[in-house]
Amino acid sequence: MRDYDKVVTGTHLNSVSNRLVLAFASLKYFSVIDLGVKNTLFWRLPSLQNQGMPLVFASDIDKLLVGYDSNRVAIFDLLNRQIHPWTNENLNKLPRNFLNRYNKFTGAIQLSE
Repeated sequence: MRDYDKVVTGTHLNSVSNRLVLAFASLKYFSVIDLGVKNTLFWRLPSLQNQGMPLVFASDIDKLLVGYDSNRVAIFDLLNRQIHPWTNENLNKLPRNFLNRYNKFTGAIQLSE
């Protein structure tokens, strides 16, 4: 890892699952760290081509929602360590006027299960 790849651009801690999400300047290091098991790498998240930089995160025990600076939304399945089927079905279905907005995500929270 080069020095400039070590710059952290976003974080999210789920205190229930005790997992920390780290987004780095280099998207190939976008990772989930398990703080309950000796701070080990739980999963290096797959890079979604041309989605931009991850800006906001929300998670529960089994899913991680990521909002990108391109206004796209992706969900990752943390139990099976794969891209959630919702993402595969809907990533390119968001309305163009939503994707082209100047306003970007500023936060994400879970309202219900």
